[in-house]
Amino acid sequence: MQQLLFLRRPICSGGHRESSANLRHTIHGMATSQGDPAAILDPKDYAVVWIAPLEIEAKAALYMLDEQHQGRFAVDHGDEYVFHAGSMCGHNVVIATFPAGQEYGTGSAAALASQILKCFPHHWFGLLVGVAAGLPDLSCNPPRDIRLGDVLVSLPEGERAGIIAYDLGKETDDGFQPLRYGHVLTTTKPIVRSAIGRIKIQAPNDAAIFLPYYEKIRDREHANGTFTDPGQDRDRLYSTNEGRPDELVERVQRPDSARTRVWYGPIGSGDKLLKNAQRRNELRDKYGVIGLEMEAAGTMNRIPVGVIRGVCDYGDQQKNKEWQPYAAAMAAAYAKAVLREISPAKSGIGKTQIALRFAYDIKESRPDYSIFWVPVLSHSSVEQAYVEIARKLGVQKKTDDEDINSDKGGKWLLVIDNADDQELFFGSDDKAGIEEYIPESENGLILLTTRSRQVAVQFTQSNIVDIEEMDSNEATLLLQKSLTQRQTPQDEALVEDLLIQLTYLPLAITQAVAYLNQTKVLKSDPIAIDLLSFTAYIEPKAIPQWIMPGSESEETEWAIGILCGFSFLVRRGDDDIFDMHSLVHLATREWLKTQGRHERVAYDAIRRFNDIFPSNDRENLAVERETLDEKDHDRLTSEHELARAYLNNRRIKEVIEMFEYVVAVQRETLDEKDHSRLASEHELARAYLQDQRIEKAIEMFEHVVAMRRETLDEKDHSRLASEHMLAGAYLKDRRIKEAIEMLEYVVATRGETLDEKDHSRLASEHMLASAYLEDRRIKEAIEMLEHVVAVEAQIYAEDDPERVLSAELLAETYATRIV
Repeated sequence: MQQLLFLRRPICSGGHRESSANLRHTIHGMATSQGDPAAILDPKDYAVVWIAPLEIEAKAALYMLDEQHQGRFAVDHGDEYVFHAGSMCGHNVVIATFPAGQEYGTGSAAALASQILKCFPHHWFGLLVGVAAGLPDLSCNPPRDIRLGDVLVSLPEGERAGIIAYDLGKETDDGFQPLRYGHVLTTTKPIVRSAIGRIKIQAPNDAAIFLPYYEKIRDREHANGTFTDPGQDRDRLYSTNEGRPDELVERVQRPDSARTRVWYGPIGSGDKLLKNAQRRNELRDKYGVIGLEMEAAGTMNRIPVGVIRGVCDYGDQQKNKEWQPYAAAMAAAYAKAVLREISPAKSGIGKTQIALRFAYDIKESRPDYSIFWVPVLSHSSVEQAYVEIARKLGVQKKTDDEDINSDKGGKWLLVIDNADDQELFFGSDDKAGIEEYIPESENGLILLTTRSRQVAVQFTQSNIVDIEEMDSNEATLLLQKSLTQRQTPQDEALVEDLLIQLTYLPLAITQAVAYLNQTKVLKSDPIAIDLLSFTAYIEPKAIPQWIMPGSESEETEWAIGILCGFSFLVRRGDDDIFDMHSLVHLATREWLKTQGRHERVAYDAIRRFNDIFPSNDRENLAVERETLDEKDHDRLTSEHELARAYLNNRRIKEVIEMFEYVVAVQRETLDEKDHSRLASEHELARAYLQDQRIEKAIEMFEHVVAMRRETLDEKDHSRLASEHMLAGAYLKDRRIKEAIEMLEYVVATRGETLDEKDHSRLASEHMLASAYLEDRRIKEAIEMLEHVVAVEAQIYAEDDPERVLSAELLAETYATRIV
């Protein structure tokens, strides 16, 4: 439940705030469960995932929380992890860690990430926070003098990726070659990299930003001690000289004021624990990595996390756990600083609007009240507001408190807006908080808005009013009222989809509609609005300019400039490739419906694609392929997605032609285990199967399954999908025993990981029942089908094709038993 706490609080004289409950109220915007350990937490309320694989890493993360939420997330059969929850810097955070005793490594990390995606599908971004081996290089200029306790932050450097999966690749005549030269993993989300950039720009003083967070947990206890610094005298780095014993490297101790440094650059990720200095140096010199860890390679392609690591060893034979607590705490402190740089996603629920309405009500009903507004964005914003209040009152700054606290100041209302940062508001040991400057008088009322329940409770112990999120009906009404054209949208499902994407937040809804009501675009450039309309009916990511109507005309260039100016489209670097934000994409479709233009625009978009990709014109397809380099990732992605759309529409011949082309290019440029290549081969095999080219389908599916079994966890959904399809091909080829063996494995695995109402699980159970029937195992077929039919009756309409098919197969199986 998303909440808003409304705080209205009279202040008492004499320097002491009265504690009676009837004098205090609050406004808050963060979901928590208050004091009930049996409460069920709602996964939709949690936007940030903090992955701390090891116990000591999770302990440091828990201590970093501003508030730990009581309660648990609901679990189901097949769930393998439980999660901690809390709030930090205004964010609702889920802390995920390995089960006790589980081996670490990329495989375990991949399984954990898959479970997180299942349990928290609406999360915003993630962080992977823990310890790692640091890789000093004192021979470079300037020396990279990494010390134990320093922080490593993954960022791309030149042509090197931020995370390099150094043991994923193939052996060649020239030695081991990593997949795509290490560029095989998804990059960290821009919002996280942007926050890291805000900290990095403060270097070499960036440590000062997060060290206060470390100081707060330094003396907190874990199972084997505290998080204190073991001491620089215990930080020993040994040089490696072939044929000679390792020698201790003499390094001058850093002054206390510069004890900790942050290093930014590529980090290597592999599945084996490294305790070999020579191998460490080889990896460092070959890939330019600043550290080595064991989870990111299994996480990035599922959750594109920001990777933050504290240095606990040097990857050599001296490796031990002595430095892990200190290093884990340092990494956690930096991660908290990253969260501090990112405004929580749940602003916009309406706290400020409610406060404004209350202020107007006071002005109308109590004209003798003076009303003042203080935005708590920073110390400077508060000071500026106070100076403005003093100027309007005509008082000297030094007597401001005296005047407003006295009876001659009259009655007043002070609105303190967006008091979300606990440290900014209440202060720390060495710095006063804003609360110190809040006036105290029986003549005054204070209204405070906050997303932090901790701020609300500490400021006033009672009279906290929770403001709920809008429900679907309220959000729909706001959307309709906000649109310039007052037509009621007819497609309720589309409206609901839009509002879900906007998470029912008033600010998000009104901003999305504001895009659509931009009269400057509508009136001044009809070509721009036509172009915007067209892009709303195609895939919103990686839109090539050549696909746009009139793409080469000056008018289109001008229209693109207008759309980019309003941020409707975002250009990718210097390329003629554009992205459209998903909210703009959805909102534009809804606007077109209110205009009655959606059918025409959709028709024009389809006609445009038919013009570009005529099904019987190989020459035009060849011309289109010449518009982008054949190895261009965006182009291959576009062809892949278009071919999938054709496959869903059963345009099998075109699908096979397109996927054979994509696969041919990918086989020249990508490793056989590359995820995108395997995805294309999977779809091509699916097309072969639909075209009854069963032997070719089986050959390709067997290859895809073999590769995915080498690289993916047994519960990975894409691996299971390929195994399911291969079993279906075996079934069509009358290889019944092989089909049953594979399907029993798929059904058992999906039964452990998916809800019984999941479509893919039901599809595998249906296919297994069909295989049992083919094998004359009638009793098992009936048991399986009775289960499938019962579940589908709960989730599908009576005339749904899937439900009808299962019911007919069950009836056929019953008849077979009778015969």
